[in-house]
Amino acid sequence: MFAIAVFIFFCRGLDIRVTKLMDIEIRNPLNCLKLVMKRIGVRKKLINEVAEMFEAQNGTDPCTAHDLYFAINEACFFAACEGMQGHGIISLEEQVTRALALNWKEYDVSGAIKW
Repeated sequence: MFAIAVFIFFCRGLDIRVTKLMDIEIRNPLNCLKLVMKRIGVRKKLINEVAEMFEAQNGTDPCTAHDLYFAINEACFFAACEGMQGHGIISLEEQVTRALALNWKEYDVSGAIKW
């Protein structure tokens, strides 16, 4: 029973963090998206696929960190389509969750970014 209570507490904490992302305005979404994904350790190929999809759907207009976080979650879908299975997808989901702890404004930079 205690384990269930701890799990519920943990999930509520994640919910609060995801909700707070709606208050963070991002002026350079593609750069922020790519830099956050690089910071959490996502492969460059997946970063480019997610960025391409985000740009096609949303353009380059300002958005919120919440919008970018949900776009980053698409990396798991792309990885599964490329054949990643089981443990690899779970590890990628953990990497994506790490983005909740970042200061998104640090990655909201203009201009060209270097890889």
